[in-house]
Amino acid sequence: MLNGGSLDAKIAVSYISYEQANLNYLQDFAHKSFDAVKEDGEKDWESYLSRVEIEAQNEEQMKTFYSCMYRAFLYPHKCYEINNDCAPVHYCPSDGSVRPGVRYTDNGFWDTYRTVYPFFSLVAREEYREMCEGFVNDYKECGWLPRWPSIGERGCMPSTLLDAVLCDAAVKGIITGDTLVSAFEGMLKHANRNSANDDYGRSGAESYVRLGYVPIEAHKESVNLTLDAAYGDWCIARIAEILGKNEIKEEYDRRSKNYQNLFDPVTGFMRAKYENGNFRSDFDPFSWGLDYTEGSAWQNSFAVPHDMAGLAELYGGKDELLKKIDELFASPPLYKIGGYGCEIHEMTEMAAVDYGQCAISNQPSFHIPYIYSEFGYVEKTSYWVEKMCREAFSYKEDGFPGDEDNGSMALWYVFGSIGIYPFCPGKKAFARTKKLVKSVKIMGKPFDADSFSGNMIPYDMII
Repeated sequence: MLNGGSLDAKIAVSYISYEQANLNYLQDFAHKSFDAVKEDGEKDWESYLSRVEIEAQNEEQMKTFYSCMYRAFLYPHKCYEINNDCAPVHYCPSDGSVRPGVRYTDNGFWDTYRTVYPFFSLVAREEYREMCEGFVNDYKECGWLPRWPSIGERGCMPSTLLDAVLCDAAVKGIITGDTLVSAFEGMLKHANRNSANDDYGRSGAESYVRLGYVPIEAHKESVNLTLDAAYGDWCIARIAEILGKNEIKEEYDRRSKNYQNLFDPVTGFMRAKYENGNFRSDFDPFSWGLDYTEGSAWQNSFAVPHDMAGLAELYGGKDELLKKIDELFASPPLYKIGGYGCEIHEMTEMAAVDYGQCAISNQPSFHIPYIYSEFGYVEKTSYWVEKMCREAFSYKEDGFPGDEDNGSMALWYVFGSIGIYPFCPGKKAFARTKKLVKSVKIMGKPFDADSFSGNMIPYDMII
């Protein structure tokens, strides 16, 4: 307030220069009132939120669904600006220069590959294409594909799950040509070479290539690193197939089976190994951290979305694997501090609700209820998904069971509500569950998951 009146201020920012900030101001709102800018923003949000239209069961479901949709479109952030020639340019954090082209930032692929980008493949294909172009620009400029870009690279979560983001875009025809070729080149690099900077590349990559797993001596969280690398190798194989590179496809399909090297048939869990091939001796499936990322063996032993049939073989067949999943849900939500040395919030959140050892409060458990659907038991998936959506999510301040993480958890709820889930990004199919809303339209097209009789719904039947 100024002398009882109001003060209007217009602020523009730039990562590039004062001159670019002034240009951004002129382009964006120099001649617009506050109300006009507000109206433009409302139109933009309406265009995004209306890409999935539902008829809800009640007002609470409606509010929760669209609160989650709002979260879904907050990230990643555009980090490029338009210069005097009406061309995109961006600040390059690896050397401080200004480079041509688009850039996107503020995203952790370890979280978001699971739900965010498969969702974009349905409702934001052009934006998804441009995002991938920006991620590939990072590779061209600094020599490594990003892991967790936040202006500069943070590298704060393990592995290179951008592999799944790029693979999903490739198999769905969203990225092609030079962007796909450069993406493939970057993926091959981090699949085989250690980076001198721990923020980049797969941790323990060279040990993984040599042994077929990441050993305890090479890196902490070695079980997750191994399983994620095997899935990343499968993603590389899919792009190699698209590009007609059959020898590379065959090599990486073989490597994608490396998860088998850590399976312990005695306990039925994935366990860390030393370089000499021996398992760590002091094993406790309820112990968090050390060899696992944000969980224990319970949450992290089933992260083989690309080869569930192969995982079932390790257990002696699908029935035995599903018995293990039954045991997971029937076990109490106990945890031991283990390698973390203190109670972290993910432990507290898992124990706050009782879904057994399925910690739906964190991303590694997202696919676990859908393992039943993967083997044809849609009704068992539907039971757990409905229970979790109803009990653990709302539009209120405490409306998420754990870290929301760049839209990833919000979209777990969205997918569960409309009756599909991207069980394995990189495959053109979604696992089916019972829809929880009355009706759904995706990009204006009516969609009814309940009208399908199989356990999987082809991608092309949705878009």
